[in-house]
Amino acid sequence: MKFARIAICISVAALLAPIASAQAAPTAVTPAFGSTVRTVAPLFTFAPAAGESYDLFRLSRSPKVDAQGWLLRGNDTVIADGDVTGTSYRLPTGTRLDHGVYYWQVMGFGTDAAGQQVQVQSPATKFGVAALLNFAGVRVKLETNPASGRPEAAFYGKVRGNLTGSCKITLVVKRGTKVVYRQPRQQDCNGYTYVNTFLNWPNGTIKRGTPVTATLVLAGGGSSITSNVLAFKAP
Repeated sequence: MKFARIAICISVAALLAPIASAQAAPTAVTPAFGSTVRTVAPLFTFAPAAGESYDLFRLSRSPKVDAQGWLLRGNDTVIADGDVTGTSYRLPTGTRLDHGVYYWQVMGFGTDAAGQQVQVQSPATKFGVAALLNFAGVRVKLETNPASGRPEAAFYGKVRGNLTGSCKITLVVKRGTKVVYRQPRQQDCNGYTYVNTFLNWPNGTIKRGTPVTATLVLAGGGSSITSNVLAFKAP
């Protein structure tokens, strides 16, 4: 009976002994889950967990994860992948995000209470990048059409956007408040790069010398923007 009581006491003591705590995971802060950012190069910030020695960052177009919960490094899905310095991560120089949905994650490495190295990651955080459109340096120039030899109004400028695919750019010419000419065309807005745009307004649309105004309207991805107003006389 004496030995039995000792065995019971030891078993109870083992049950009451503290269990080695697991390493906590880092916490994603910004961009927050479900948020939409209006920049092609957001700053990613997170709160590291106590006991971490270093962190890794991953940004993907896909929410798929491996058995450990880390975003899969599939073909053309991972956009950025690297070490983190401090509590934030900036995309590599030249990396710009298109309009769409993304997932980001931070993996932390540390040592648990048992002295074992562990790796834990924040949940895959979903966020969106808004459709961003912009005009730069739009101007009108009256010149001669080499084919017809007639004077025309040519509109030059630069368009930039972060849309995957094309958007529509429309030339709108007014005499006072009345629209006298409208010309739509498709415009490549891929990769947030500058693209030259050239639109002609044919001679004879309105009496030569009549004061008119013109604007360019760029639309795509559920967003639109209008250029500066250009005043000139009809060629």
